[in-house]
Amino acid sequence: MSDATPLQRAIAAARLSRLGHQPDSHIYSAVEGFVPPQSVAVAYRRSVFERVGLFDESFDACEDVELNHRVAQAGLRCYFTPRVAVHYYPRSSLTGLFRQMMRYGVGRVRLLRKHPETFTLPIFVPAAFLLGLIAGPVLAWFSTWLGMVYAAALGLYALLVGLACSSTARRTADLRACAWLPLVLVTIHLGAGAGIVREWVMGWRKALTSRRGDTVETLPFQGRLTVPAEERRAAA
Repeated sequence: MSDATPLQRAIAAARLSRLGHQPDSHIYSAVEGFVPPQSVAVAYRRSVFERVGLFDESFDACEDVELNHRVAQAGLRCYFTPRVAVHYYPRSSLTGLFRQMMRYGVGRVRLLRKHPETFTLPIFVPAAFLLGLIAGPVLAWFSTWLGMVYAAALGLYALLVGLACSSTARRTADLRACAWLPLVLVTIHLGAGAGIVREWVMGWRKALTSRRGDTVETLPFQGRLTVPAEERRAAA
């Protein structure tokens, strides 16, 4: 994007880093070859859909990962080449980025609920980070030792963010964008964590309702199925 703002360039740079994107993803790779389809596939032949089925429309986000997981289960692979470009438009505000990442968090929990074998610890680190931020001050009030642990955890996080920002600054030399990077990374982590926590809570609530014999059939997070125009223009 030649007209991208410093914030949008910072978001793009953050998503290129290991701290701002799923480490197992191949979408930013420069190596051509066959790869697992979970995070890279953008084009399939009709025969693939006939074999594994269509997108699961109960997903508000992560529906592509869910489909790609079924593609992998069918024993198929994807061919990745950096010569094929997919244009991506980063969100233009931190609130838009937060909503995007929250949707991703919701989608990850729904993916796990449908396919338990997709569980990996790194995916749920943002939720632990968010819960730690909330619980840390309370625990520190009751225990000096827990307060020290909380402070050390915050210091380690700040160090990791600083290292990621430093690495990005050396790679891009875009000082205006790099000034946004700390806020962008924190927004990515808090948004993903909030989506994960919310979907888990809504899932438990639905399970408890079912046990009481309530027949209400509402999907968790249904209110976000209407995506703002800005998010519809961007790649999910």
